Amino acid sequence: MPATARPAPWNLLPLPGWRRLRPLCWLAASVAALAGCASTPPGALPPVPPADARFTPASMPISAEEVFALSPAMRQYLAGSLPRPAQQRQPAALVQALNTRGDLRLEYDATITRTAAQAFEARAGNCLSLVIMTAALARAQGLAVTYNLVQAEPAYTREGGLLFTSGHVNLTLGRPLRDAGSRYDLQAFLTVDFLPGEDLLGQKRQPISEAMVLAMFMNNRAAEALAQGRLPEAHAHAREALRHSPGFEPARNTLAVVYLRGGLPAEAEALLRTVLARAPEHRDALDNLRMALQAQGRSDEAAAVAARLAAIEPEPPLRSYDRAMAALRQQDFGAARSLFQREIDRGGCGAPCHHGLAIAWLGLGNPPQAQRALQAARDASGNSQQRAIYAAKLERFNAR
Repeated sequence: MPATARPAPWNLLPLPGWRRLRPLCWLAASVAALAGCASTPPGALPPVPPADARFTPASMPISAEEVFALSPAMRQYLAGSLPRPAQQRQPAALVQALNTRGDLRLEYDATITRTAAQAFEARAGNCLSLVIMTAALARAQGLAVTYNLVQAEPAYTREGGLLFTSGHVNLTLGRPLRDAGSRYDLQAFLTVDFLPGEDLLGQKRQPISEAMVLAMFMNNRAAEALAQGRLPEAHAHAREALRHSPGFEPARNTLAVVYLRGGLPAEAEALLRTVLARAPEHRDALDNLRMALQAQGRSDEAAAVAARLAAIEPEPPLRSYDRAMAALRQQDFGAARSLFQREIDRGGCGAPCHHGLAIAWLGLGNPPQAQRALQAARDASGNSQQRAIYAAKLERFNAR
C-alpha cells in the first residue's frame, strides 16, 4: 500500500492505534497488566501508594488542552480548504479537504502517539493520533464529533521487552441542525475510519467519551515511555490517564507495569486483583498477575494462575510466530509458511509475519508468493523507516 493518502480516509492506515500491555519474560524482570485497587470502586481513581514517591518526579504530562489544540498552520489550512460558508459544517467537505486538497498527505506512523498539531505537522500518526487530529479540525468547523471504540480482534507487537495489545478507534462526524443548539441532523453523519478495507456497515462500534480518548492518548504515551525505559515519564502519564478516565483498565495495566519495572510487584498485584474480581477470565490481567506473583517468589501461586490462563488461552499471542521463526532457522519452510499464515490469520504481528512468510515462500521455491508477502510486509509497516526498509527489499527482489 502506498505511504501517501488514499482518496478517502477510511482507506489510509494498516494498524490500530491505542495500546495496552501484556508481559514478556525478559531477563530476570517481570511486567504486568490491567489493574484496579482492591478497595477502589470501578470508576474511582486508584490511590497513590506511598511507594510512588520512589519515582523521580517527571515533567507534567502534556495537558488535555494541548492534545486537541489547533496550531496556526491548522487554522490556516482550514481557512484555505473550506473558504465558502456553505461548505463549512459539512462532514464530507472536511473529509474531502483532508484528503484531496493542498499538500496534506497522511502516512501511518506508530513511532509515537501524536497530538493533533503534531500529527498535522508530521502529516503522520497512528489511528488514535489521526482521530484526534480530525476531531480537532472538525470541532473548529462546528461539526459534532463522536468517538468510537471498534470491536475487533487485537493486534500484537513487541517492543522493549513488552507485548503490546493494540485496539482500534474511529470517529463519526455530524452536521449540527441550524435551528438547534444541542441536536444534530442524523442524515448528515459520516464515520471516518483509518483502517483499510474496514466494513463500516458491519462494524461493531461502541461510543466512547472524549475523556476516554484522552486516557488512551496518555496511556499510549506511558507505554511508549516504558518501552524506552523512562519509568518516571511512564508513571506520570499513566496516572494522568487514570485522572481523565479512572475506569480505563489499560491505563491501570500500564501503571502495574511501571510498578513491576520499578521493583514494586506487590503494588502491581493489588491493581491486578481488582480487575480479576470484575472480570475473572481477563487474559491480560491473569498473565500479568502470574508475573507479579513470580516476582515475589510465590511460584506455586504463579503456576496456578498460569494453568488457569492456559485453559482460557491455549495459544498465547505470537506463539505461532515464535514457532515459525524456529522453523525458519531449521529450514523447515513448509512448517514456517503454515505458522506465519496462522499468525497472520489471527491478526498477529503485522509486517514481521509477512516478511517471514516471504522468506518461507522463497525457501519453497515460489517467488510470486514471496513477492506478494513482501509487498504485504511493506504495506503493514509501522512507520516510514520500516516501510522504506521493506520497500528496498522488494525493489531488490523485483530486480532479480
